[in-house]
Amino acid sequence: MMAQTGIQLPVSHQQVDPSCFNNNLPQGNDKWPTVQFLPGADTQLGGYAIALFRGFAQSRAAKSSIHCVCYNLLQMQQFQNQFWQQWCQYVVDFTDFLQRGQQQPPQQAAEKAATRIYQCMLATVLNQYPAVRQFLDQNTQVALNDAAALAGNITNDINQWPQRVMMMPNNGNNPNAFTVQGVGHTASPGYINPGAPSTSASGGMLLGTTSAPSKPTSSFVAGSQPQGLAPMHSEAHPAPQAAQKSGIIDHDHNAPINVADLKVEPKYYVPNGHSIDPARPYDHIRNPGGVEIRPAHQVLKSKDKASWKRTVGSDTPYGVIINPNTHMLFLAKWVDGVVKEVVVPLVPEMDYLKHELSEELRRMAMRPKGIVVPLPTYATSPDQTVKTVEQTQFALESGLVKPEALSPVSLEGYITGTSDLENEALARNSLVVQLGLSSDDPVPPHEYISVRMHELDISDECFQELHTLKAAVSPTVVVETLKKLVESGALPLRYFNFINDRLTRSVNDFLQDSLSIEKIKIGNYMDDAVELAEYLRNKRSSAYEDVYLGNTSLIIGRALSVACESPEVADGEDPEKAPKSYGIIDEYLNFQLGLPSEELSNLNLTTEACVVSPTAHPNIVIALRAMSTRATELGIIKQARMRLITSDGFYYEVIMGKLVKGALLLKRI
Repeated sequence: MMAQTGIQLPVSHQQVDPSCFNNNLPQGNDKWPTVQFLPGADTQLGGYAIALFRGFAQSRAAKSSIHCVCYNLLQMQQFQNQFWQQWCQYVVDFTDFLQRGQQQPPQQAAEKAATRIYQCMLATVLNQYPAVRQFLDQNTQVALNDAAALAGNITNDINQWPQRVMMMPNNGNNPNAFTVQGVGHTASPGYINPGAPSTSASGGMLLGTTSAPSKPTSSFVAGSQPQGLAPMHSEAHPAPQAAQKSGIIDHDHNAPINVADLKVEPKYYVPNGHSIDPARPYDHIRNPGGVEIRPAHQVLKSKDKASWKRTVGSDTPYGVIINPNTHMLFLAKWVDGVVKEVVVPLVPEMDYLKHELSEELRRMAMRPKGIVVPLPTYATSPDQTVKTVEQTQFALESGLVKPEALSPVSLEGYITGTSDLENEALARNSLVVQLGLSSDDPVPPHEYISVRMHELDISDECFQELHTLKAAVSPTVVVETLKKLVESGALPLRYFNFINDRLTRSVNDFLQDSLSIEKIKIGNYMDDAVELAEYLRNKRSSAYEDVYLGNTSLIIGRALSVACESPEVADGEDPEKAPKSYGIIDEYLNFQLGLPSEELSNLNLTTEACVVSPTAHPNIVIALRAMSTRATELGIIKQARMRLITSDGFYYEVIMGKLVKGALLLKRI
């Protein structure tokens, strides 16, 4: 595990300051900068673009270190700072250039300006603080390199724009009087933004120049704005003379900030150059602000799938599992590279996608196209409450229920076959015998505990020391105890290495699954487990450190649950003198669903633990909650792994999410 490199920044690159979050953006913006408008500029449109810009910065603040830095810079002193004013000035200037100079529709101009200036801000700040690059993945760095090149062109356009406005009739009040034929022209002298420092950011957006003549402006101070769209003019600063009012901003087509704002409708927004294939309307959907929406199963097989990897954030730490019979999973990508999942109910126009997905799921289930493979039949019941064997026997014998409508059944005791396949057969056969079912009767879904033991040739004293570790409250205790045992010779080195490997895997599984962290892994529990706590605090936040340490007993329980077996003794023999077997056990609470794999998963359900949606899979959620409750009642919740098994033999591990209270996750294994 790499140690964190020291870095000097004016704000945190790890923790977002949420004190000024506004969930109503772009409507309801309550933080307005002091900006200058050129004569004839649409001030209402500029205010809307500022609100969009703030919304982008807020919704993406947790995406990466550079996103975090930029948002924290913007909101310093509750948005009363020059950094916020400077970038908002770029937003209104570029919006004006796009609307009047390039004749773009007002809505489109504001959305494009907000998104492009946001990208330029990220690239410029990254150039100013290159040490932040060590915390960014390769895709983000490449995207920001492209944005840095874009910033130069935008700077040229903005710097030329005041002089072009002065050449327009009536100082630009006629929006059709002049059209810029392109971007990236040779730069004319820049202009001074009032209130901004006279400095230049090399390699990025120009923050004004000292030698440039000032542009003719009309002063404007943004104040409170109850409508949430256009800034109100201060009495001390009159509105720009003859300011143009568009009056045509379509609030039904605002650029989406979050997933809830997205419209997965092919005809909702059709920008210039985009066409809809009537036979495949849902293949490529656009939303305002440059947002692309595509079916997940298509894009994850495409050549550019790397750029469509789901962005993990505080709002959506986990992926989602859908029911492909009722819902379709889409991916939405914003212009800054943020990718979010979107779950949409199926409509008839999606039938071609459903067919494609069904074929793909059958392929994943290894049931070749054109070949009908019979699967075991299981009872189905609207009642998903898990019953005991005795309760089920009584219901059958009393004629209250038929075999094909049995509720799930919980088997008592432990099943100790040598493999999962053997355990499946033992559980199924045991249930058939206990319930008196015929060979033709469907078997109800059922729950059972399976155990496998790894024997250790150790003393009773060593066993007792290992047994105490289940109550450990920190990795420090575990490391110190194991070192003491191996150094004293009580724990053979081969067992020490075996335990260390299991603990290492347990920590990495917890990071990847419960905390949804892919890029942080330890290489060796004994060397890294203790310092991992501080690393998580520095890399993520103190909350991650607390969750990691607070789940020490769970991590240890999965890797180091020890057991003792006493052999049967003949009559007259002292059981205390009989040799005992010690070992580490793998314990599983299994639930045989009776459903094929395509009823449970989508293409993204491979190595990533994803949330089970109560809307898409209500019966599965009921089963998972029942398993969790039963594991708690049995006292095995910390050491037993919970698994779902499909009728075609696929296994899914149940994960208790630690970032969202009560989150139930599934992971294919």
